[in-house]
Amino acid sequence: RTTRLLADVFEQKVIGLDNSEALLWEARRLGPERVGFEQFDASGDELPLTADLVFGRFLLTHLRAPAGRVRAWGRRLRAAGCLLLEEVEDIETDNATFLQYLDIISRALERQGSKLYVGPELASLDSIPRLQVDDSLVARLEVADSDAARMFSLNLPTLTKTREVRAIADPETLERLQQELDEIAYSGSSETSITWCMRQIVWQAE
Repeated sequence: RTTRLLADVFEQKVIGLDNSEALLWEARRLGPERVGFEQFDASGDELPLTADLVFGRFLLTHLRAPAGRVRAWGRRLRAAGCLLLEEVEDIETDNATFLQYLDIISRALERQGSKLYVGPELASLDSIPRLQVDDSLVARLEVADSDAARMFSLNLPTLTKTREVRAIADPETLERLQQELDEIAYSGSSETSITWCMRQIVWQAE
């Protein structure tokens, strides 16, 4: 979906990269003519192409050594090209169910060597070869509790299968958390008690 949105903005060819064959098949089936898709393992491989613009969101939070990824992607930018990244700076909430979910996810990612809140690390990067920060800001997005809970609820069954989450929370806790998220998701309430703070940062290649 994000790749198609970029294709709507830019008149040049847009290539979407993903490591899942199933998602690539679906993307190719639905993608317009100017959009292509290639398999790519973002955890270690160099980008398989050079580009005028590289865009990623909610990606570095799942990878080890994000600074190394930024440097590697910067090497594949053409002169004056831009690297645009959007990652979580913080998630603000006073909802106990959301706080428990976020705590489990944050601790599980740390066990994998990555971070839920990777935005501050990106903002502190300096001395990256070829790259200069062109813009950096934190955008705040308030989300309805029902929408946030629906997203968390859909994620939790997959996450509970990972050894990192199982090491943090017992099955009874995870089952109770799933029930609480489902109740909020389908409550029909328009209450908003959660805000995503997104680090949006642009580097430009020399």
